[in-house]
Parts: sequence; structure tokens; C-alpha cells
Amino acid sequence: MNPRILLILVFSLLGQLASAQVFLQIEKINDPKTIKFGRSNLIEFKHKDYPDDWQRGRIDDILYDENVVVFTNQIVHLDEIEAIKIYRPGIKALGQTILAFSYAWCVYGGIAALASEEFSLGLNEILIGGFGILTGTLIKKFSSKTYKMGKSYRMRIVDLRFPTPEELMKIERP
Repeated sequence: MNPRILLILVFSLLGQLASAQVFLQIEKINDPKTIKFGRSNLIEFKHKDYPDDWQRGRIDDILYDENVVVFTNQIVHLDEIEAIKIYRPGIKALGQTILAFSYAWCVYGGIAALASEEFSLGLNEILIGGFGILTGTLIKKFSSKTYKMGKSYRMRIVDLRFPTPEELMKIERP
């Protein structure tokens, strides 16, 4: 294939990806690490009008000029978001796995104790099942982190797109 045609094809496809360069960013004051959300990300947040309820929404669009995030069922200004909750899926899955194991341990131990006269449900079986339930519940409880906007954290929209030639012509120069 001709290298010029390949180069034109690559640059035309990269133009389609330019919309992915507008994203929502959570940053901690004086910390270079950030958390970024793009279009089609699912986030859970608290709205200032409803401080007791967590709302979940998929980001449909991020409007840089208006400082607005468009969800599937609502439009939210960044100043209206009070907190964002982020889940750690690996930790949550570990907690669910431990819970499933400990529930199965208790159920099968109970069935074995009822079905067989040779087997009795002892202290070891009860402790293993109870410790697993406690551990799995605690791991699931701490599988999410809440970021409260205010003194320590802030949220902003970042636009890394290059302006089009038409937009450059509109810029007033001194």
C-alpha cells in the first residue's frame, strides 16, 4: 500500500477520536494523580439538591464551554455535584467470592449435619463460615471510595482538542 494513502487514512481516523479528548477529571489539591471519566463511563454521584441519595448515570456528553455533564436522563452542572463514589471492581469481586464460599460452607455443613449421623457441625465449621461472612462483608464495604468535592478534591472538565482552522480564524489577536 502506498505510504501516503496510509498516512492520510491514519490521520482521518485519528480525527474521529478527537471527541475522546474531552473528559471529566477529579483531582486532589497539590497531587498530580487524577481520576478521569470520559463519555460512556458510568459514575455514581450525589447531587446538592438531593444530598441523601446517590444517583447513577452514564455520561453521554461533556460540554466544556457550559461546564456541564450530560447524563442519559439529566443534565448536571459541575457545581451541583457534591460527591462521587468510585468502586474498585477487583476488591468487590474478592469480597463477593469470599461471601459465596462462606455461605456455601455453612449451607453444605448444615445439610451434611442433617443428612448424616456421622457428621456433626462443630465449632471449627461455624468459625470458618462466620469468619468468611464477616471478612467478605467488610471487604465489600470498603470496596468503594467517596470523593467529596470541596477543600481537598475538585472536579473540572478538561478539553485537549486542537482548535479547527475556523476556530483559529475567530480568535482575536492583539
